Amino acid sequence: MCLVEVVKVDTSKNVTSTKSRFSEIFHTFLLLQIFEKALDEPKYSSMYAQLCKRLAEQAPNFDPPDKTCTFKRLLLSKCKNEFENR
Repeated sequence: MCLVEVVKVDTSKNVTSTKSRFSEIFHTFLLLQIFEKALDEPKYSSMYAQLCKRLAEQAPNFDPPDKTCTFKRLLLSKCKNEFENR
């Protein structure tokens, strides 16, 4: 019985980990698309900024509650990298 419980715990951790990793990949892809469009179309940068704000507020957060929202964390990281590489 203990062996079965251990397997269940490992399975749920793997599923949670996979789900979290997938969401981070999806958020990163979405963020890169928005970021590139904002750079390519400066006329609409205000609209893209509003979109990022809304996504930061409403996108699902797969990080622990004490950490920054997944999308917001990725956005800040991307902006920092772009700033440092220019």
